[in-house]
Amino acid sequence: MSESVSIVLRRSGLLGGCRIDPSPAVLDSGEWMVGPEVGDGVEWRFAPGLLRFDQWIAFDLLADGDEMPVFIFHLCEGGSGASFGMIFGLLNACSARFRMPLAATAQDRWLYDREGAWLKPCCYGDRVDLARVDRAILKVFRKGDAPVRWCMTPPRVFDSAPPRLTDPILPRGPLIDEMGQSRLRAWPERTASVGELVDRLRGDLAASPERRGPEGRSRWGGCAALNFGASGFFRTHHDGSRWWLVDPDGCAFWSAGMDCVRIDATCRIDGVEKALAWAPPEHGEYAPAHSRPPGRGHIVSFALANLVRAFGGDWRNAWETITLAHLRDWGFNTIANWSDWKLAARAAFPYTRPLTPSFPSTPRV
Repeated sequence: MSESVSIVLRRSGLLGGCRIDPSPAVLDSGEWMVGPEVGDGVEWRFAPGLLRFDQWIAFDLLADGDEMPVFIFHLCEGGSGASFGMIFGLLNACSARFRMPLAATAQDRWLYDREGAWLKPCCYGDRVDLARVDRAILKVFRKGDAPVRWCMTPPRVFDSAPPRLTDPILPRGPLIDEMGQSRLRAWPERTASVGELVDRLRGDLAASPERRGPEGRSRWGGCAALNFGASGFFRTHHDGSRWWLVDPDGCAFWSAGMDCVRIDATCRIDGVEKALAWAPPEHGEYAPAHSRPPGRGHIVSFALANLVRAFGGDWRNAWETITLAHLRDWGFNTIANWSDWKLAARAAFPYTRPLTPSFPSTPRV
């Protein structure tokens, strides 16, 4: 880290059932901790006001195991005074840097940017006066069934921003295989090879024409046995006792839709590029698998890259055909909210769209 260190905090105690694991540390100046339960953690005490002239606090961590832990880091005023918290998760088996501006204790910002394996840091609790803060605490906030085991370095206080961690330690090697699957776990449906992946996707496309959906449906997915007269549009109809939604062919329509039908299995890789066994090239046919939205880092879609592997430049048409065939086969007749509605429009498949509240000529209440 930066040489502009004001002070290194020294541990004053362990909380709950937390204990030190004497195994060799994987981080320089670090040590292993084990927290069997939520609330277990570490405490650092210091003189009130020690932090008030500094700008940042940082330390490195590495979570063992394959169940993602969530921690909370507190800065506290006295024994029962105000307590600021920052909640964050950690990718397993990949070192991360907790890097918090002390200005966060003013509670004027809720969510901070993810950095590498340091996930979704968000503020919690009270505003605190740094002139009164005399204690820092790190606790296990959420966990899986197994005890949480993590390695960490002592917290250090800086008078300027410490550098981001760009070269993480990976004690178990890359976390993600070349198809986007976790390398830390095994499961029965895990795809064994790129060849198996390609064969399955191509087989899925070949089988799509046979997936027609339930019998007795109109071309829109309405109930063919109950017809109120075609209008060419979706509409409502009252039959004297109840209201019906009616499809363009006049059939009673019960909309059963799936949300988020889009190629959206993405991951942010900036800061953890080393954790990938393979990443799709940024140029050529794999270019659509990459995006860099403002303020959101470098995003990669392995789902899209896998489609390119199977279908090359025709990946989108193949995905649309496979997706619509499965939806019909599963009994859905609507592509619902937050989806790629244009694919539905092209296929004359019913869809919904979010109502964007942008009505410039409508008076506001």
